[in-house]
Amino acid sequence: MFESNPRPLLSASNLVTSEDDNELVRGVESSPYAVGFFGYAYYQAEAAELRPLAIEGILPTGQAVETGVYPLARPLFIYSTAEIMQNKPQVAAFINYYLTHVSEEIIAVGYFPISEEQLAVAKLAWLVGNE
Repeated sequence: MFESNPRPLLSASNLVTSEDDNELVRGVESSPYAVGFFGYAYYQAEAAELRPLAIEGILPTGQAVETGVYPLARPLFIYSTAEIMQNKPQVAAFINYYLTHVSEEIIAVGYFPISEEQLAVAKLAWLVGNE
């Protein structure tokens, strides 16, 4: 997709970039020719107004996104270091809270929960980094 030559897309005269997915959704809804890339939860919330596009023949269905089959699906990440967690205990506390409650919170906002296996790996990495 973008690997070969991102210049045409990134140099489009009417390109809008934003970290605010709601702004992107509004932009796509306001033009019949607009294309947008944003989180699945934002698509779900406006599914009646948006038309999803297949990539490599795969539509962004809940199952395709959750299993990672949809080419734009990706996990959410947070990053820290052992040094930061040791020097700033509030960071370690936040990551502990996040890892304890991530599945229930992520479902509440319309994303997909982390698998038990992935969560165990993340918790182990947090524990090792927090020593």
